Amino acid sequence: MALLLSMLSVWWGYLDSCRASQADGERAVLQLMAVLRRPAAAAAASGNRPLAAEVVASLTSSDLVRYARLTGRNGLDVRAGLSRHQLRHWLALPSPSASGEASGWLEVEPDLPRMAEQARLNAWHAGLLLAGQALIVALTVYLAASGLVSRPLAGLSSRLHRILPGSSERLSLRARLRGSELKRLTDDINGLLNTVQMVVNIERGLREHLRLLEKRFRGVFEHAGVAILLMDGNGKLLLSNPAFRLLLGREVAPDEQGEWIPELLLQPQRLWLRADESRRSGAPMAEDLQTGRGWLHAIVSACLDDDGRQLYQCLFYDISERKASEEVMRRMADYDHLTGVYSRLAGEQLLTRRVAQAAASHHSLAVMMLDLDHFKLINDSYGHEAGDAVLKEVARRLRALLVQDELLVRLGGDEFMVVLSGGEAVPRAVALAGQMLEAAAAPIALGPERQARVGASIGIAFYPEHGDTASDLRCNADRGMYEVKRRGRNDYAIFSGKRQDVPPKVDADD
Repeated sequence: MALLLSMLSVWWGYLDSCRASQADGERAVLQLMAVLRRPAAAAAASGNRPLAAEVVASLTSSDLVRYARLTGRNGLDVRAGLSRHQLRHWLALPSPSASGEASGWLEVEPDLPRMAEQARLNAWHAGLLLAGQALIVALTVYLAASGLVSRPLAGLSSRLHRILPGSSERLSLRARLRGSELKRLTDDINGLLNTVQMVVNIERGLREHLRLLEKRFRGVFEHAGVAILLMDGNGKLLLSNPAFRLLLGREVAPDEQGEWIPELLLQPQRLWLRADESRRSGAPMAEDLQTGRGWLHAIVSACLDDDGRQLYQCLFYDISERKASEEVMRRMADYDHLTGVYSRLAGEQLLTRRVAQAAASHHSLAVMMLDLDHFKLINDSYGHEAGDAVLKEVARRLRALLVQDELLVRLGGDEFMVVLSGGEAVPRAVALAGQMLEAAAAPIALGPERQARVGASIGIAFYPEHGDTASDLRCNADRGMYEVKRRGRNDYAIFSGKRQDVPPKVDADD
C-alpha cells in the first residue's frame, strides 16, 4: 500500500513538474523578449539592420527560442532560426515619438519540443528522487511493521491455534515486546482463554449432570409402574415404556397408526376429546377410561416437537381397584344393606328425577307407599333377626313383581316406596297393588316349623293429579296408606284429594 501510494505520488509529481517546467520556459521567453524590447524598438524605428540582426541573433541563441523576426520602418525585416509555425509570441515595439504608434513588431516562436523534453527530463529526475524516498519510507515502514507487529501477531496466532479449548496453556511475549500494544492484546486473549476454559469446565459439568439425569430419567421411565407414551396426531407411538406394553399385552409395531387405542379402550373417542381439549387450552386433561379388563385414569398433555408437529403425552394409571371400591361405596350409599333395594336417600333423588322427566315428557307417574301390617309382632315374638328375614323376603317378592325402570325403595323400618312412570303408570299401579297385597300376605318361613304372616297397607298418588313435586306425591301417597290403616289394613287406596294435616292413629302393633 505504501509503494502504491508512493507511485501515485511520483506520477502526480512528474505531471506537475512537467507543467511547471513548461510554464517556466514560457516565462523565460517572455522575459527575454522584455529585455530586448528597447534595442529592438530602436532598430525598428531607425531601420538599423545590423542592430536588428543582433537582437534577433540574441533571441535565437537561447535554447528556448526556435525562430525570431523583427520588422520595422524602412522595410526592415530581419529573421533568424527555423519556424515550425507553432505558438508565437508578438511584442509591439513603441515609437520614440509620443505618437503612441508601434515602430515595429518582435515575433518569437518558442522551441516547444525542446521545452517539453527539458520539462520531462527535470520531472523524471524529480520523480526518481521521490520514488527513492518513497521506497525508503515503505521499506522502513515494512520492516518496522513486520518486526514489531506482523511477525509477533503471526507468532501469537500460530500459538493460539495450537492451544486446545479448555486447556491451561496461555500465550506469552518476548521481553522486547512487553511494553508494546501487543502486551495488552496478549493479556486480553489470555483472559478470553481463561473464560473459555471456565465455560468448557462448566459445560463438561453440565454435560455430566445431564448424562446422570438422563440415566436416572431413563431408569424411572423404564421401571415406572405407570404407563407412559408419546404419540402423534394419528395415534402412532413414538415412545413408550415397558409398563404400557405390559398394559396393552403386546408390542406395538412401528408402522401402527393408532390401532392400539380401540384395542385398549372401550371408548377411544373420549381419549381424543381430552387430547383436543389439551391442545386448545394448553393444559393437561384427565379422564377415567374403561378398558375391557377394568379402568384407567388417563392424563393427556399436548405439546409440539422441534419441527412444530403436534404430539401428545399420555400417562395411564390402573384404577380398577379404586373404581371397584367406589362402586362398593356407591352401592352402600344407594342401596339398603339389608334388603338390597334402593335406600331412602337414593330413592328420594330418583323420585325427584322421575318427576322432572315426567314433566318434560308429559307422562304420568305413580307413587306407591307400602307399610307392612303387624310387623311389630314379628319383632316382639321372634326377635329382630326374624324381622330382618321378613323384610328381606318381602323385598324379594316385591322386586320380583316389578319390571325394568320401576323403582323399589326401602324408606326405613317396614315402609317401602314404589315408583312407576310412563303412559301406563295409572292402570299399572292399580294392577300392581293387588299383586303386592298377595305377595305380602303369603306365609314367610322363619324356620323348619315356624312361619310368619304379615299384610300390607298401600297408598297411591298420581302425577300430576295429586301433586307436581316429589314431596307432595310422597305425602299424598302416605295419606292414602294411612286411610287404608284406618279402614282395617291389608288393602290399597288412591289418594282422594282430601287434605289431612295429621295422619290417623293406628294400632300399636303397626
